[in-house]
Amino acid sequence: MFILCCPGVGLNTKAGTARFIKGLATRLGPDLRPAAPALLKPLLSAVANESSGQVKKAYAAAAAALAVRCVGDKRQEKFVTDAVAAYGAVPVVVQAVRIEPGQQQQQQGVPMSGVESSGGGDDSSRQAGGLLLRELLRESGDTFGKYASQVCAGRAGRGGGGV
Repeated sequence: MFILCCPGVGLNTKAGTARFIKGLATRLGPDLRPAAPALLKPLLSAVANESSGQVKKAYAAAAAALAVRCVGDKRQEKFVTDAVAAYGAVPVVVQAVRIEPGQQQQQQGVPMSGVESSGGGDDSSRQAGGLLLRELLRESGDTFGKYASQVCAGRAGRGGGGV
């Protein structure tokens, strides 16, 4: 199954493999626990490296299903921590300018500081982290709820989205 997540395989095959792994996690649950870390590792790297959006979503859904149903609490915590770290990667301080009434014609304003994530090369890791967190929420709201403070703290540390 790991070979099917590699480049050179068609999109339908990759998405089908991800759905198959998700089905295994759903049907077998704890019985899949010994193999879950070996399945989770290539799925996580495939979410970050895949170019197709639909296949990324399928890989993220399969990874979330494995994280919810087939791994222990420590591995779940690492899954969430890694996803939050990827989503909130590289905070950058931004300076926005607030224009006071009556100053609209002037270029001067009162600077406001905020923190916002940088774009650039980290867009794919941010997208992967966001997809993993979204699929974790879809898969199990209760599991996501256990780590909600960690996820929200990571988001709040970035400034809440921008100004």
